Amino acid sequence: MKQEHPIIYDDLIFKNDMFCVTKICFWKDCSLWKDRETGLLKVLLSGNSFNYKGISTLALPNGERATNQEFWYLDDSSEELFKVGVEGKGYGFIDKNMRMVVSPKYNRAQAFHNGFAVVSVLNSDNANETYLLIDKNGKEYQIDKNYNFIGENSKGLYRVSDLRSIGITNNYINLAYFSDYENDTGFWGYIDTSGKEIIKPQYIFALDFEKELAIVCKGKWVKNEEGKYYSENEQWGMIDKTGRETVLCKFDEIQYFSFSENSQYLKAHYGGWKTGKWGIINFSGEWVVEPIFEDLDYEIFNDDCFAFYSVDKWSDPDDVPMGIYSISKHSVIFEPQFFEVDFLENGNFKVATFDKELNRKVEQIIDSSGKPLFKSIYTYLFQCGDYYITIIRKNNEQQKYGLIDRFGNEILSNNYGLDVISITQKFIAFKNENNECGLMNFDGKIIIEPKYTAIRNIQNLFLDVKIGGKAGLIDEGKYGLITIKGEVILPIKYKSISIEDDVIIAREECGTTLFKLAVKQ
Repeated sequence: MKQEHPIIYDDLIFKNDMFCVTKICFWKDCSLWKDRETGLLKVLLSGNSFNYKGISTLALPNGERATNQEFWYLDDSSEELFKVGVEGKGYGFIDKNMRMVVSPKYNRAQAFHNGFAVVSVLNSDNANETYLLIDKNGKEYQIDKNYNFIGENSKGLYRVSDLRSIGITNNYINLAYFSDYENDTGFWGYIDTSGKEIIKPQYIFALDFEKELAIVCKGKWVKNEEGKYYSENEQWGMIDKTGRETVLCKFDEIQYFSFSENSQYLKAHYGGWKTGKWGIINFSGEWVVEPIFEDLDYEIFNDDCFAFYSVDKWSDPDDVPMGIYSISKHSVIFEPQFFEVDFLENGNFKVATFDKELNRKVEQIIDSSGKPLFKSIYTYLFQCGDYYITIIRKNNEQQKYGLIDRFGNEILSNNYGLDVISITQKFIAFKNENNECGLMNFDGKIIIEPKYTAIRNIQNLFLDVKIGGKAGLIDEGKYGLITIKGEVILPIKYKSISIEDDVIIAREECGTTLFKLAVKQ
């Protein structure tokens, strides 16, 4: 019989001069996960999943049960509302105060996004499904037409499609070729939050609105003998919320730069795929950098520097060199010679080049003039504050880890299998030749003998350690917590341990224990 309520404790189990850990509750035969948005706990009372044949409820941050209600579906909260499923009724929404703000009566439901959610009702007479929009008060808004797909609310508009196959279940049409926009394929238009059609479906590709604009593509779908779709002529552009083309639909393709939400530029291909090139346009469709590149990399740094290719990068993705172009200087600052390019916040570049003496690729840090900051012999460099973790990999040999400072001075030679590093406390988790993990300081002195399958540093306070199984497989082995001095906080007996802010959730076969973490200021 499943446990209806937890056993409550207030037992101090560990204390030192940095933190203390208190056991606060135990849920027998249950699993707990913390909802990051609300701080509440999701409790799986029975079954293997919150959203598949499981029974679940919600608990307060102290572990006590928050409601007597139980659900056969319980999602993470979105805009502080949990999507829930109630057996025999349907989907609805409950808030963090356990008030059912939207009755569980819908056949399908999406999570709330920008104040609205897409839901559906099923006609019991003919099994037809009708989609609606609802606000956080549960008020329903009828949709002008019964579209085959309705997306999420973005800038007050929803993408809708007449072509996509099954409603809000994220089924996609089957393309005859690969596309970066495969998940955005359909026959698209847009509706507003009242359900009114603002832009009728007319685009074969379309993205959600960003910065009050959306990338769209005109064209015509053709279905081949295998039932797959393709388009012989794509014309990409951008529209505003009235459907006006702010960027004329004349480009072979338009893409956002990755990790550049505030960028004022777009990647654009023009002139046809056989003879055309890539360049940079602004949000008015004007060329900022003429289309002269065979291909562009995904990132633009400070809306200025980007990496480019002078030959087809897909001919050999690992060995086609990249150059760097500066928009502000209106020129190439490095001709193609790098096999990787990372832009660093201080204006320097981390690049991969081929070292003829070593007969292999190495990564190095260069300034804007191309001068290396230090001589690098390393296959990879990973910056950690004022230090770099270094990796040397020769041919098919196992990679070895080391540590240097920002001037290139060696702190630890590349003789270790390093796993975790804490710059603040100047210690390193390492692996020996048997892949057993221990702890050493920057002087190479071993603090904790290598005996663990894995070690993970937590908030510079303690270590999550594992014995058994493989290092990268979460479901194998047993877990515990120890201090940096090796003192036991939680014994190595748990199936998993997760730390969320001031809460430690430790799961084992018989249930889940909740601990409170208090850090001394």
